[in-house]
Amino acid sequence: MKVRFYLASQKGDGTFLNPYRSILNDLIDITQGDWFDEIDNPARHISICCVHASDDAHTAIEKDLKVIPVSLLYKDEAELKQGMSERVSLDTIHATLIANGIDKNMVVGTTLKDFLSYLIKIFTVAQIADGKGDQTTKNIIASDLTASVGEKTVRTVIDEKVKSLNPTKLKMSGEEF
Repeated sequence: MKVRFYLASQKGDGTFLNPYRSILNDLIDITQGDWFDEIDNPARHISICCVHASDDAHTAIEKDLKVIPVSLLYKDEAELKQGMSERVSLDTIHATLIANGIDKNMVVGTTLKDFLSYLIKIFTVAQIADGKGDQTTKNIIASDLTASVGEKTVRTVIDEKVKSLNPTKLKMSGEEF
């Protein structure tokens, strides 16, 4: 199975009968062994997903404009593990990242692992806020990055919240962030 990280939109309305879920559920074939794990951002209704799937599934995923590849396509998990330490350029998708509340300039470091670590932490902050019923934080995370929150920008507030989050272990697809 080939492996790639994607940002994917979610569908659903958040109710018990129609929960939010990644649109990738419709693009992979679990009967063929395809699978993915994800971390949701409930403030923006997007997910960071690590997809383990066939070439056909990855081709179908790449055709969907609501899915953004954020890594190379790796031949397997071993190659993905090596790829985590490689330098990554997000310049080609920077505008799309900004539209989804992610500023590549806030990431400390230049590797794929650095980027994914920061992204997962943003999503974790959103999940914690959601779990605590903290609508104010969710609204900030869902806002335009240049909007003001008091004397700070949303970008600054998110960055401070992410940097204050010190999880001991965040894992995705066997990788610790």
